[in-house]
Amino acid sequence: MQNSTLFLIQSDYANTPIQLQRLGALLKEHDHIVVMGEAILHLHLIPSTHPIYVLENEKILLHTNQSQVINYTELADLILQHEKVIRIS
Repeated sequence: MQNSTLFLIQSDYANTPIQLQRLGALLKEHDHIVVMGEAILHLHLIPSTHPIYVLENEKILLHTNQSQVINYTELADLILQHEKVIRIS
């Protein structure tokens, strides 16, 4: 994906709202988001204007269908499709 960034959101529960504000300032049109760990509990705060993914083994924490569930192989493919990958924790 040309000029796109994949954001990996891996912050702890208490810090996630602050990190999501940071994410909002960084997002561009073709970017994608992977939410991991405790950050999944704040998934409802992420705007649905961008593709959002969660890992298959963490879907038990989900309370919404706002995201696409992927496995580790699909995550690796997704990483390779983006020009940059930024981890926000």
